[in-house]
Amino acid sequence: MKKFLFIALLTTVCIPVVSQELYGKKLLKKAASYSKTGKEEEARKVLLKNYTPEDKYASNINLEIGKLYAKAKMLDSAHIYFDSTANGNNSKLKEDLESARKLVKNNKEQYQIEILSGWRIMDKKTDLESAISAFESALKLDVGNYEAYQGIGEVLTKQGKNKEAMVWYAKAITKYFPSNEEKAHCYEHMAISQVNLQKTGEAINYCNKGLMLNSKNKGLLFIRAKSYFSQNLFLEANTDFIKVIRLQPDNAEAWFYSGASYLKMQDYQNAVNSLSSCITYDSTNQNAYKSRGEAYVSQLDFENGKKDFQYLAKVIPSNFYAINAMGICDYYLRNFPESVKNFETVSSLNAPEYYKYNLVRAYMENDQNKEALIICKEWAQSNRGNLRYNVVHIKTLMNLNKFKEAQTYLEESMKMNAFVVEYLELAKEIYERSGYKRAAKDAASQIGSIQINPINQDLLF
Repeated sequence: MKKFLFIALLTTVCIPVVSQELYGKKLLKKAASYSKTGKEEEARKVLLKNYTPEDKYASNINLEIGKLYAKAKMLDSAHIYFDSTANGNNSKLKEDLESARKLVKNNKEQYQIEILSGWRIMDKKTDLESAISAFESALKLDVGNYEAYQGIGEVLTKQGKNKEAMVWYAKAITKYFPSNEEKAHCYEHMAISQVNLQKTGEAINYCNKGLMLNSKNKGLLFIRAKSYFSQNLFLEANTDFIKVIRLQPDNAEAWFYSGASYLKMQDYQNAVNSLSSCITYDSTNQNAYKSRGEAYVSQLDFENGKKDFQYLAKVIPSNFYAINAMGICDYYLRNFPESVKNFETVSSLNAPEYYKYNLVRAYMENDQNKEALIICKEWAQSNRGNLRYNVVHIKTLMNLNKFKEAQTYLEESMKMNAFVVEYLELAKEIYERSGYKRAAKDAASQIGSIQINPINQDLLF
């Protein structure tokens, strides 16, 4: 009975151990046959596919896999398998392991030298082709690491070769990354290239992939936010800008775009708040002053709006947009002499012709109707069909008590477009003042029946 138990124990313990060792040696022999014919990748596949780390012969196989990776210039993968090699008291295995580690270590050190050289040249922005050469030299030492691929991609991006850059980024993303943060950083560069190619939808996709790896990557959040902004998805954009701000409260650009998003969504008070924060961190941001001024004006806060536009005009005295906006603020503050002064300055700066509409309106309010009429007559020669211009022309004639001339100009205008509420209102007033009661009554009866939207007579930004 004891003899039987001993044989059974030998069968269940010793035979599997011997068979595992024989199997391991057989695998190594098969892999070696591939290596001799230059098929290292096939050799790796044979070993990786047919053993388990628990096998007694696994240390020998791990060492061989590490060597194959090292030979293929995939140094990080080689290190992983060397670290898995349990050398114990096996002096031969230990010796082989140290020898293999030394080779990989030397290559890795040289690889790092080339990588650092590439980054250093690229940072200087002088000889970008030399940077590419350094990264290519690194690839000859280690083809399994992402850094050199990404480095070449970044150089190509700087050269404006975004399509070529994407090829290298795509190679990089399949390689070994030491952390999710670094892989997310690669997706960030891919998104930048897509933005440069004006493919904001693709940029958002790469941002999403990167943010799945690192949800707090400020670069990815900011790129996605700006891409949403360019697609007029202001709510989505602002959500991401706010995330960036939470991670980096002093990010002036994120505050600006958050304010701009609020402005687009007509949330003017939040726009003012965000743009004010932008100015706190970047007191010279002209776009922030411009947008905040517009937000103030949209809230009818002309005093504060004027202050922002005054800052812009002080920085650039020829900024006719800012000076025109100052004139608008003065107009609605009923400071008409100052409004006229600003609008006259705009006209002297070769601003677009339509800005003269604001000057005419200011002249009329400032009892300078003769000056207003001069501009109106210029319009009559070149913009006779412009409804907005025709209305102020007629009103200017009425202010000068030239009702007959106003009536003639109005009737000529109505021949071109009779169904204009403002024309009918002016006709009613002119006919009443001229004593044509029946004509005035007819004009009044037609006003309520017209469904066309009234002319926008707001001052022009």
